[in-house]
Amino acid sequence: MVMHANSASVTPSVVSWALNRADKTVVDIANGLGVNPDSVQGWVDGTSKPSFTQARSLASRLRIPFGFLFLSQPPPDDLPIPDFRTLDGHAIGPISLDLRDVLLAVMRKQSWLSEERQESGAEPIEIVGKFRQSESAWKSWRLHT
Repeated sequence: MVMHANSASVTPSVVSWALNRADKTVVDIANGLGVNPDSVQGWVDGTSKPSFTQARSLASRLRIPFGFLFLSQPPPDDLPIPDFRTLDGHAIGPISLDLRDVLLAVMRKQSWLSEERQESGAEPIEIVGKFRQSESAWKSWRLHT
């Protein structure tokens, strides 16, 4: 294993998980970091370690917190909401990091606004909670208008 004094002991399975999550290849990352693809493959295989500077750049390119690279295993990465996206009745597959970022940002804003309204004593919004999931949207709209 190739290691230097300033090597970052990243966890290979986390590097592999982050590559898959970001839909990036070893070559994509190598080109982005300006290193040989064999170096990045070594980080994935555990046969070599990046420098701390390379590890920081790796985390940034893979859009994960730097500290994730040192976890013993990849963290859970489930969405806090169900994914109903389908094409011809079949699930589409994992969402992009861009869509994940947008969803999580919207959910943070929703949570903030809910807390803000509660703290300010605002009246509840009448339509929230008015419909049941078991009702069709069209039927619910017609019954409640």
